[in-house]
Amino acid sequence: YPVADSTTDLNLPYKSIIMSPGWSDDGSGMNYWGEFFASYGFVSMIIGPNDPINDDHQDRGLGLVDAMETIRQENDRTSSPLFGLVDLEAFAVGGHSMGGGAAQAAAILDPSIKAIISLNPTFFVYDTENCDGPEYYCLIPEHLNHPVPALIFPGEIEIDEMGADYNCCLGQTIYDYIPETTEKILFEVSGEGHDAAAYPSEEIADYILNWLNYQLNNDNSYCELLLELPSNASQYLTNIICSSFDFYDINGDGVTNNSDFTQLLVSLLNQTPLELSGDLNFDSSVDIYDLLILSDYLDNM
Repeated sequence: YPVADSTTDLNLPYKSIIMSPGWSDDGSGMNYWGEFFASYGFVSMIIGPNDPINDDHQDRGLGLVDAMETIRQENDRTSSPLFGLVDLEAFAVGGHSMGGGAAQAAAILDPSIKAIISLNPTFFVYDTENCDGPEYYCLIPEHLNHPVPALIFPGEIEIDEMGADYNCCLGQTIYDYIPETTEKILFEVSGEGHDAAAYPSEEIADYILNWLNYQLNNDNSYCELLLELPSNASQYLTNIICSSFDFYDINGDGVTNNSDFTQLLVSLLNQTPLELSGDLNFDSSVDIYDLLILSDYLDNM
């Protein structure tokens, strides 16, 4: 965790990120990620699986959710160095390989999570209704029906390393199966395999920090950076749309206030078109419903 100065630290209250390791790793292999995130002002926690060999992705996902509660308790514990310093609503989860898939499982368990970072993820779900026996593990779109924004790093030649059994369940498929209504990014690392994103290096680290600043810190200035094509990506996909203007600023003066309501009302009464759309509900028509939406927005400002 960062060393806090409550009088000068602009990162307070601290956002948190929890990471889960790959198969057979007790967590020590992820320590460099913990130090990396803490050095940029985040509380970070690396969890060790109860059973590094036999735990499945759902077990690991439950561990990530439990770890969120542990950090919340540290915020409440008077002798904790994090006492009163943690943002209790701002958590990201992630991990490498099996841990990256566990982050997806955690999002199903707790959709209040703010962001996912999946580093070369694998993901299988135990499902006796939809998966073939005798193992009953597979991956279908219904297994990834969650609203948590996801940043996913597979390697371009990862499937060559992992083998055909993983063709269903690596980062590219995970990206495809996450709903289009959920913000997501696929950063396929050129020429790399299953350890492409195992370490916080170069552009991978930069995009992760931009992602956390955008999703956890709610800093929209990082959105455009996430749309830039990385130099070491063989494939870069996203459904993120960055808004460069305020849809409610009807008169285009850079401020949303009652004058925008007046202009929209006058436009409707006089049946005159607006320079800006005014179609606030995107139904291809500017009408009384848009005026009501703007009124509600102004009331809640």
